[in-house]
Amino acid sequence: MIDYQGELYNDDRLFILDYGIADEDGKQVWYVATRRNTPRFPPYRVDRFASESEVIDFIKKVEPETPRVSLDGRSPSPVPTYAEHLKWLHQNQLPSSLQIHEINRGPIIKVSLGTLEHEE
Repeated sequence: MIDYQGELYNDDRLFILDYGIADEDGKQVWYVATRRNTPRFPPYRVDRFASESEVIDFIKKVEPETPRVSLDGRSPSPVPTYAEHLKWLHQNQLPSSLQIHEINRGPIIKVSLGTLEHEE
């Protein structure tokens, strides 16, 4: 755990990405939940997508931009490529969002997006 601005973070990343399928008004949608990388991983925001391939493209674009504690809450500059980001994760023994999804893969469970929404 890393103490940063009075919060405990699980590692150097301020956020992690989680994705799956949700039911939104009776319609199936893919989602990416951006979660604060603190205990219990509270949701910060939710983005919706029509397909899993759109989710993966989004993750590969956004995950390397993740702000870090070691950068005083800023994103890496310049933003690394996804391959460079994966190398950084590996060097720091951290899983990527796609790896976490594969580790947790089981039967597809649909969730209600209302349970993931963040209220400011």
